Amino acid sequence: MKKLILCGFAAMIIAAGCQTGTGVDTSAVTSALVNGYLTYEQIQALKGTAEKEKASVEAPEAAEPVEVVTEGQAAQPPAADPVTTAQPVIVPASGKAVAVFLGNRPACGYCVKLAALNPEPYIETVLPAVDWIDADKATAASTYAKYRPKTGFSYPFIRVYDSAGVFKGEFTARNMTLDKIAAKIKEVCPSCAD
Repeated sequence: MKKLILCGFAAMIIAAGCQTGTGVDTSAVTSALVNGYLTYEQIQALKGTAEKEKASVEAPEAAEPVEVVTEGQAAQPPAADPVTTAQPVIVPASGKAVAVFLGNRPACGYCVKLAALNPEPYIETVLPAVDWIDADKATAASTYAKYRPKTGFSYPFIRVYDSAGVFKGEFTARNMTLDKIAAKIKEVCPSCAD
């Protein structure tokens, strides 16, 4: 009976990890299920990993209220969505491409690790045509709000705009080295490497 309860709990952890898109190590749970046991320490470690992953995910923005149109009144056309229509954004005075690091250090250990690597001087040296913008939710709320996508995303999140301010792409930089981040910036924005 004890094994059955533990197996059921392990299955719930796997399901929760799959449902939320977290990186729960299902191989450890599967191995424990095959061997017929799961220790208390393993369960606690899995719960801790799931909580850490959940804290490093930003939910989508709330939808704007729908305009109510009464009979005989013309509906106003919807405003253009800057994320989906790739409208230009305000470009720094330097006229360079922009790589924006969206994070939330108080809630995201991955963001703390990336910030500890001091990415700004490295990225701007390797990619001289790119300005690195640190848009942490806690310390740069207005910059964070300006560049934050409307959809949900996982921290640390990098959004790339070319020198004209046109959105080129985005990616999650979880556990990436600075070399890999620079390569990914070049991949999503080849003109950024010029």
